[in-house]
Amino acid sequence: MPDAEVSADAPRQPVRGVHIDHTARSGPQRVRDLLPDEAEELLKGRVQVVNLWRPIKGPLLDSPLAVCDATSIALDDLMPSDLVYPHRVGETYSVKFNPAHRWY
Repeated sequence: MPDAEVSADAPRQPVRGVHIDHTARSGPQRVRDLLPDEAEELLKGRVQVVNLWRPIKGPLLDSPLAVCDATSIALDDLMPSDLVYPHRVGETYSVKFNPAHRWY
């Protein structure tokens, strides 16, 4: 059996770097990708993408989730990074270390 991290149909592995799943550019684009008929009307207001995080197999012992207080992140801490999939390119923010970040 192929290694789970290599197999295309295997569950995705945890991301071990600090990141934000969507950027100011990729969030609205994701709405357009997922809801093309409603997107422009929805984007006239505010939208929110909610990710659900859970261990695939538990209990979780080696990849705990940490959350940073968004008010402690400066715009200079954010670096847009391409996230390349077979049929689309998304964008996330990588986050530079800053001792002012407040983690939970």
